[in-house]
Amino acid sequence: MAHQLARQKDWQTLSASNIEDLADAVLGAGLFAEQFDQAPFRASLAFRSSNGVTTTSGMLMGRTLLSGALSKDQLTLGLGLHMPSGSRHWMKPVQTGTVGVFRAGDYHEAYYLPGS
Repeated sequence: MAHQLARQKDWQTLSASNIEDLADAVLGAGLFAEQFDQAPFRASLAFRSSNGVTTTSGMLMGRTLLSGALSKDQLTLGLGLHMPSGSRHWMKPVQTGTVGVFRAGDYHEAYYLPGS
């Protein structure tokens, strides 16, 4: 999907029903995703790429761990638009409005609660 999107300028959406779909929660990253509850998994993701900038947005509806390098060759900026209490990055609490800056190849580990 990453190669197809790189040529598109419109938003592409993905309604995820399998935890494996989150490998591309950051487009092209190949993240490891693990679900921490028994409810059916649900998430929704949206992607857009234009002029060398890729934008990803999403909402997770389950307790989810995402880990791995966000991008091997690009800077990644992350903004927690809604981070329920108990969400964590590198085992430290984060809250709504938290901003993260990740260099190319930086390792990311986050635990998201439903509604993140």
